[in-house]
Amino acid sequence: MMDCLIPDIMKESIRKEIDLNNAVIDNTKSQVNLDDEISKPLVRTLSDHYAEYLDKGKIIMISDILFDGRYEADLIQRIKNIVQAIVLESFAKSNGLDLNDLPGDMRVATAGLKIDDFAFDNDKACITLSGKTDLEDPSVLLLDEKESIFKKAHAKEGKLFFDVIGLLKQKKYRVFVLDKAKVYSLISADPDVISVEPYAFHKNVMYILSYENKGICIAKKSIRSDIRIKDADIIEEDIILKIDIRENVKHCRVYIKGRKTKEVLKIPAELDDKGEMACVIDTKELPEEKFSDVYVYTKTDAWEKIEVLSGKEAYFEKKGLAGKIEFAVVTTKGRAIAIERVNQGRWITRRQNVIRGKLMKLIQQKTEADKNIAIFESYGGRQYSCHPRAIYEYIQKQRPDIKCIWSVDKGNEKVFKENNIPRVRRFSLKWIWLMSKARYWVSNARFPLWVRKPEKTVYLQTWHGTPLKRLGADIEAVFMPGTDTFTYNRNFYRESRNWDYMVSPNRFSTNVFSRAFVIDKENIIESGSPRNDFLIRNKNNEQLIEKIKRSHGIPLDKKVVIYAPTWRDDQFFAKSKYKFSTALDLEKLKRELGDEYVVILRMHYLVADDIDLTGFEDFAYNISTGDITQLYLISDILVTDYSSVYFDYAVLGRPMVFFMYDIEDYRDRLRGFYLDVDSFVPGPIVKTNEELASEIKRANPDNENLKRFLKQFCALEDGEATKRVCEKIFKT
Repeated sequence: MMDCLIPDIMKESIRKEIDLNNAVIDNTKSQVNLDDEISKPLVRTLSDHYAEYLDKGKIIMISDILFDGRYEADLIQRIKNIVQAIVLESFAKSNGLDLNDLPGDMRVATAGLKIDDFAFDNDKACITLSGKTDLEDPSVLLLDEKESIFKKAHAKEGKLFFDVIGLLKQKKYRVFVLDKAKVYSLISADPDVISVEPYAFHKNVMYILSYENKGICIAKKSIRSDIRIKDADIIEEDIILKIDIRENVKHCRVYIKGRKTKEVLKIPAELDDKGEMACVIDTKELPEEKFSDVYVYTKTDAWEKIEVLSGKEAYFEKKGLAGKIEFAVVTTKGRAIAIERVNQGRWITRRQNVIRGKLMKLIQQKTEADKNIAIFESYGGRQYSCHPRAIYEYIQKQRPDIKCIWSVDKGNEKVFKENNIPRVRRFSLKWIWLMSKARYWVSNARFPLWVRKPEKTVYLQTWHGTPLKRLGADIEAVFMPGTDTFTYNRNFYRESRNWDYMVSPNRFSTNVFSRAFVIDKENIIESGSPRNDFLIRNKNNEQLIEKIKRSHGIPLDKKVVIYAPTWRDDQFFAKSKYKFSTALDLEKLKRELGDEYVVILRMHYLVADDIDLTGFEDFAYNISTGDITQLYLISDILVTDYSSVYFDYAVLGRPMVFFMYDIEDYRDRLRGFYLDVDSFVPGPIVKTNEELASEIKRANPDNENLKRFLKQFCALEDGEATKRVCEKIFKT
């Protein structure tokens, strides 16, 4: 097939021996950590790229190169050397092998070529270069360990263009530029560039550009159809579909097929001169069942075909009444579009929630919103913390005319009682009444889907930090109990349709939130972090710091390390049952640090109650509830991993250490990252407890990475973020 697409293709192969006599091959996929037992390096990334085992501890590295065109033998050999060098160096680094042991002919020096942006332009990849560049005869090398591609590129007016359509066979390639005997990797210092992943479609394949691990990558992903829904409307008793064809089509129509009855409905369609197709579906003629699938027939001079109608995003949904029946045009699994007869019971699995949802609907139909009521909730009613707390305390002082009430989950009332904070039990009858009447909702997490937002209520979704891990529709695979990737994305989409405004701490987050939650940027308030106003104003308040330490029983004569790791999506063993596990070796750390330091453990609420600190009472403290902002204030050093807590802690200008013992697994198998952690974390990365103790001892807040990080992500942190949000939302 490749030869048909590109007649001039040339294929060359590389075979290189690798000596692993001084290493141990680990085929357990890192499930057993034997670093302390085995002194030799553990080679963990063997795959079919290095599949041929030889005698005497050697393997053969096998890699192919496709040349898009005919080239001189000298150039072909040079490209083979470059690919061989980069692949072997990557193999050595990822397995902790000594680079000095590599043969001399296996080295290649790459320079950095700075970029400002990347996109697709008429199905060609387009890289916008930064500043003046003198590329004379550029080529691109799309590198994959198994198969790489070399092809000519075109430079014009500060941009580099190259064609990838039809070429890619592997899932993902790293892009290098070759010019004047030099090899360049493409680098960017702008995190906003990293957060954007442009894509192009061609013949049922989606091509995606991304910035990962200090370089540009290009990937391909097969899709069921490149005919995508553009919009849908439900008017009176008709469903109107608008479909993006993107082909020179002469005839078209739509087929609707019932999933169970197999009944087929043929519907005529019309084309406009922009390649958009429209069809009107009479809902009275639809099959009498829950789901009906949608297919599109098209005809040109060359072919006829019928395809699945696919969604334009990870999730698409349009709902409305057709007569007395509610219908929805929705994405189903595989991004295929279907027409659904909506049954409210589909999303409400408990009878109790059915009653609650109907009661909310009834109250909203019979009453008007009270402009003087605001409901606040943090982490599903479990805390008095985060952005909702900062906004609440500001409104209490600046807008006493607004009655502020906290939504509190059962068992979490203590802090609200102690501070005499108005509250209502979450999901109680009074809660349902107040939620139905309130003019404002302020929350940093999602509400259940059965919770109906009144039309005149303003819902401010503050979220809970700058994202490092992928969110919402950007997550390709979900490892959580009781859900899957499709359900997770669908529920996120449905909930975010209720959000009127969102809080963003910086421009990077604005770009991510807009795409991951499918939110218009004009509805995102780029204000800085309201919860960080407290840190800005009190970071040198010694009296307050001492008071907080005493309230938690923290010694005043020792330095404080706070350990706040992220929640790992696979940290469960059954629905609603979670397991506590940590690579933190408290015994080793106590031995190394116990004379000068104490450690605060700030774990996820789902496992906080399972932490046993017997034997470490004078060294480790489990403070996994309450407002983490106060713990930041009393801490001298933060230890974290992939959690976004360091975006907040950074405003204090204090040292941070990143304990990423499972970085390869987390990056590749769980959520993945928006940012290149090697470049964008403002502190050293360690993988062992010995390295962690060493970095804590020599921690230094005065480092260039932290200064650069503050400039890029914390420029809006001036102590006035809450004011900016409230002036936008709580208008008189």
